[in-house]
Amino acid sequence: LDEISCAVGFTSLKKLNSTIMKRLAFLQSFSKGLIKNSMVCKPYPISEDDSPFFFPVFVKESAISCSVYEFAKAVQHEGVGLNPKYMYVVSEWPWIQSYLGKKPVTPNALMCRNNSFNLFVNENYGELEVNSLVNAILKVEKYYSK
Repeated sequence: LDEISCAVGFTSLKKLNSTIMKRLAFLQSFSKGLIKNSMVCKPYPISEDDSPFFFPVFVKESAISCSVYEFAKAVQHEGVGLNPKYMYVVSEWPWIQSYLGKKPVTPNALMCRNNSFNLFVNENYGELEVNSLVNAILKVEKYYSK
């Protein structure tokens, strides 16, 4: 590695704990806002041991008139940075199948993936972003509510 790469890596590592704490503070505030206001979406539980760069938001599909994926795409169209469908459940990777003794069964991972979208998390997010994100979700929720 060259000196510049080492310096960038070292600087990033020095800020890591602060970055994690800022992300967790944002997620705690976002989760409170979502729990208080949403009838359709539920945040993933947060632990002080987490180091999030994305955050699952569960969608109660029975309460809306579209799929979870369509709901997430609509929230994304409101300007929210998110991944509408996580595509990296290991049991679905075709290239790994030959390395496994039998086809893996991962119902919990699939249930989690199929009923959520992943919000991208940034340590610079604050109350303005919390309000914007919750409001975007509520707008889509209102449109698709049964």
